[in-house]
Amino acid sequence: MTETKKLKDVYKICTGLLTKEQKEEISYFVAVRSFIMKSSRTGTPDLKEVNERISKMLEEAILEDEVMVLTQAVSSESFDLLNEENIKKLRALPQKNIATTILMRVLKQKLQDVKKTNMTVSQTFSKRFEKILEKYNNRNDYTDVYEVFEELIKFKEELEEAIQAGKQLGLTDEEKAFFDVLGSDPDIKKLMEDAILIKIAKELAKTVKENRTHDWDKKAQARMRLEIKKVLRKYDYPPNKQPKAVEDVLEQAKLQCMNM
Repeated sequence: MTETKKLKDVYKICTGLLTKEQKEEISYFVAVRSFIMKSSRTGTPDLKEVNERISKMLEEAILEDEVMVLTQAVSSESFDLLNEENIKKLRALPQKNIATTILMRVLKQKLQDVKKTNMTVSQTFSKRFEKILEKYNNRNDYTDVYEVFEELIKFKEELEEAIQAGKQLGLTDEEKAFFDVLGSDPDIKKLMEDAILIKIAKELAKTVKENRTHDWDKKAQARMRLEIKKVLRKYDYPPNKQPKAVEDVLEQAKLQCMNM
């Protein structure tokens, strides 16, 4: 029993280096250990439970393997994690629940990355992601899992488009973040042309860069708020929309300052 306990501890550390056959063998011994310990306490063997435990451990091992394969040579900062080749690998997995879980893990990490740079895109897509996650947790059968998997693929594509959209507008990631903040108000999109919003976004990014500081105290915020107001007034930003825009832009500026 002691040796099996040691084997279990080593398994947790070295699982990524083990072959499928080795994992199956270790899972078997660990499950038998659990079976014996439970039998000693209750005196009631449960073979079904042992089989279920082995299956669960194998499933977890497969999941760890696939995540490792996907993340081996690519930073989580990049959508290369979910390039066409890796998507094909996920589609080929017979265990769609595992493929879906892997996809969720990578997308969740990507959303964490986006949260550091663009609060508008982060908020919009995080809400959608939570709904998909809820749908997956409330799934009923295999069809539901497959539908969630395909929905996540579509989600990934749309998130990627939202992130890359700035390049088509000639905006850097920092500028795009301010463009998104201003454009999140549907009234502003009707009242002001994108060309003007692009100019405002560029100037806001420049202003924030020139005035940003690691110490985000009240004095720094007051100075930044004043500079933001100057930019909005310069481009005749609707007065009734300025208060909210200033606070939203300030929040995005804070995000950039905290992650610079």
